[in-house]
Amino acid sequence: MIEQRQLGDRIIQLRMTAGLTQDELAEKCQVATRTIQRIELNQVNPRAYTLRVLSEVLNEDLFEKSHVIQRDQRNLFWYLCDLFNFKTNKMKKISILSTTTLSIFLAIFLMSGKSTDFSTMTSHSIAPKSGITIIRNQENEIEALDVVFSSNQTLDSLILMRDQLIKWNITLNFSNLEFDDSGNLTAIGYSASDGRSKGAANAIINKQVQMGFYFDYTKSRKRDFCIGGCWIEGQQ
Repeated sequence: MIEQRQLGDRIIQLRMTAGLTQDELAEKCQVATRTIQRIELNQVNPRAYTLRVLSEVLNEDLFEKSHVIQRDQRNLFWYLCDLFNFKTNKMKKISILSTTTLSIFLAIFLMSGKSTDFSTMTSHSIAPKSGITIIRNQENEIEALDVVFSSNQTLDSLILMRDQLIKWNITLNFSNLEFDDSGNLTAIGYSASDGRSKGAANAIINKQVQMGFYFDYTKSRKRDFCIGGCWIEGQQ
């Protein structure tokens, strides 16, 4: 087994045996002459594809004679580098890459289609988290909007929620707000409207029952609009 420091000497020997100058070897390998010079002087460790091309041009497997990359030490990164080296087995590698790329895009397309359908089917039946939850279709149009009040909300967060809803043409008004000593919501009186449907409710806030309202434009729930305990079983 030739040591790394002897690899350059072996390449010089093989090049001279083949009657090639450094410029001619560089041209055959499609690399810079400076690269050949630095390899022969053992100033650099040749890359995988460079070592492979040198092996083919000089008609000797330099992989077996170098500690740089031994056959039993080649890892995934080495194979990926070699796959994108079109200086050898060009058509075979193009075929592999084309097939792999097509398979990846096909898988992404199928998965995206399934995930979209899944979110549409399940998000309406699962109680949303505290705050505003919006379901959009592939055209970025709003299909459903859920608003849930919780004991974690404060006066500031409720005002911010009200202002955000205006962007989606939803009007939220508060008729009564009660907070504990820490400033967290304990009771609420409110009304909501999207210009077509409107309603009002009063609620004591606790962790057992989620209170709020929703607008559903997909007609996937029993009602297009609900206000109050909308996520209690049987009320959707």
